[in-house]
Amino acid sequence: MSQKKEEAQEAIYAGIARVAGEMKDWTPDTQATMLRELAAAYRMAAGGQQPGSSIVTQ
Repeated sequence: MSQKKEEAQEAIYAGIARVAGEMKDWTPDTQATMLRELAAAYRMAAGGQQPGSSIVTQ
């Protein structure tokens, strides 16, 4: 894994952990929305499959 990609993943993970810790007083709907968005950002940085993407197998 390239150093820049690893740094990006680490920064996003740290951001997710920080935001998750800060949202204790948020409504459950807001928490769920934010966690979905943060998970998508992490998957994008990790190069993983995105929600709604198609899977092609042979």
